[in-house]
Order: sequence, then C-alpha cells, then structure tokens
Amino acid sequence: MLSAISRVAVAGPTQIEADGYAGSSVGQWTCGPTARARYGGVGGHVRVYTDDQPTAALAPAPLPEEAPNGGALEADGEGARPAAPPPLPRGAEREPAEPPRVIEPMGLSLEAGGAGEHRSFTRIACNEVPCSPKNDAIPPGRLLGAGHAGLGYDWKYFGLRFGALAFQRWTNGFDASPSVSVLPDIEFRFARRAGFHAGVGFGAYDASTTFRPGGYHFLGYTGGDWDVDLRVGGHLVFDDEVGLRFAGAVRYAVTRGVAPGIGVAVSSTQQVSPEGRLFVVFTP
Repeated sequence: MLSAISRVAVAGPTQIEADGYAGSSVGQWTCGPTARARYGGVGGHVRVYTDDQPTAALAPAPLPEEAPNGGALEADGEGARPAAPPPLPRGAEREPAEPPRVIEPMGLSLEAGGAGEHRSFTRIACNEVPCSPKNDAIPPGRLLGAGHAGLGYDWKYFGLRFGALAFQRWTNGFDASPSVSVLPDIEFRFARRAGFHAGVGFGAYDASTTFRPGGYHFLGYTGGDWDVDLRVGGHLVFDDEVGLRFAGAVRYAVTRGVAPGIGVAVSSTQQVSPEGRLFVVFTP
C-alpha cells in the first residue's frame, strides 16, 4: 500500500524566494551633483500555481519473488543471510527512489513580492562651481520600499508573466522625500525550463532590480540540482540615470525543497560598480 502512494501538490506548486543584497553605483541627477549610492536590502517573492499539478510519483518497491508457501511471512532464523534484491537484466537500470527535482508546473500562476532597501549617498562632484547649497545637495540616508504583483501562464515551451511594480527613488538630490514610480513588469520565456532556456523582459527579476528596473535579455540552464541564470540589459542603475547591468546567479538544491544560491552583478554608468546577492528558494 505504501509503495503505491504518489505525492500530489494539492494547491499547486509554490515557490518562495528570500533575498538579501548589497552594492553601490555612481550617477548624476539632472542638473545636480554626481554621487555614489551605497545600498543594502532584503526582499521576498512568492509564486503560486492555481491548478492541481501532480509531481512525479515515487518508484514502487520491487515485489518479492513468489515463495512456495504462497507469500506468507516467515520468521528469520538466527544468523540468516540478509535478503538481496533480485539481479537486473544486463543493461537495465533501477528506477530512482526519489522523483526528479526539476519540476515544470504549467498553467495560471499568481505572484507578488516586495523589498526594503537602505540607501545613502556620498557626493563626488558638484554640477556648479562653486557648489550650490540647493542644486548640489544630496539626499539623506533613508529606508526605501518597493513591491510588485502580477499574473503568469506557462506552457511547455513558452511562458508569459505580466504585472506592475512600484518603487521609491530620489528624482532630485534636494527633494525633501522620495517619489514613487510605477512601471509595467513583463517577461517572456522561450524553450523548456528543464535544460537551456532564454527570454526577454522589462521590469524586475530580483529584489534589487525592483528598485532598478529596466529592459533585459536572459539565458538560463536548469538540470538536476543546479540552476544557472545570466542577464544583461539597460537598467535604472542610479536614481536618475540609466546604465548597463550584467547579472549572474547560481543555486543548488541541497534538498527537494531548499535551494540556496549566490549572485553577482556589475552596473556601469560613470563608473563600474559591483553588487553581491545571497538568496534561498523554497519549494514546499
């Protein structure tokens, strides 16, 4: 009876990601000073598929060979040799006792996430000579917020996600408080997620880019316990300036439901600046 049970995700597959990051960037506000922004933040993201989607069933246990007593249990004698599974035919392989860890759920999905980031500035150069007390001012260090929500639909060889994101940023260095910007959040995936896949998008793909959205291309690979992701595009890497951003991430599934990962990114406007990221993905 136990060998016939299969695991089924009653509410559909769920993915939860917790993210922490830190980095810096250099840029200039329009008619304002040039400054270096140092930032660090944490965020989270949840995606839930609404359809019931069974995962791979556990491999059934091999049936014992029929015994002359009709299969009745017999007491082991003292010193009896341990029973070994029957030999397999030449060239045959045993089925894995655990379902594959690469799951490709399909259908409608709901997703939402948010992040909080502390950002501080150091002025590098003034826009006016001598420096203007107002126009060359820089914002104080402050905690900023961002969030996004959307829908998605996945087919075997194609996926679509669309929604919106909102984030705080400093429009000018002399502003008394940050402004809120709202942008669309869209992504297209081509090819199966198991193996090599690629796509394009506009918006955000992790907690940091929720504050630094833009247009990007991506290439990924998922196989066994590993997942690798590379992205490049033009992003709002500084509050009021767009630049190139290169990002890469890799994660490894230590168990069926926990996959920690590490990521690095490099942004370029007036200077090349780094960013580091640690994250963990839960798939209960």
